[in-house]
Amino acid sequence: VPMSAAYFTILETCRQRIPNYDNSMFLFPFLNGSMCGIGSWLVGLPGDCIKSQIQTNFAAPGMKSQFNQINEKMISEQISTGFVVNFRRFVKENGWNGLYRGVLPVIVRQVLTSGC
Repeated sequence: VPMSAAYFTILETCRQRIPNYDNSMFLFPFLNGSMCGIGSWLVGLPGDCIKSQIQTNFAAPGMKSQFNQINEKMISEQISTGFVVNFRRFVKENGWNGLYRGVLPVIVRQVLTSGC
């Protein structure tokens, strides 16, 4: 929901502030779509990062993966699967910049997908 709110807020703001937006064939809609996609992912990437870590750390016990040892350790220590607990732990271990690790490929993808 926050990503969609950011996307459509940026979309409508750009449409209202750019003169002759509707008369533009390609440039302004491309830039607007790109900015909407980038903005929405800058809002949603930290949450997606934490969600992915929770999913990775608590893989199914029967799966053969590099995380099975971590998974067994976490289960034995009864580490919470809650979002807030994992968010705090992630920031403590990786810092605030860790929440935006991998942002460059996301930006490139959004320019290509949302802009076009």
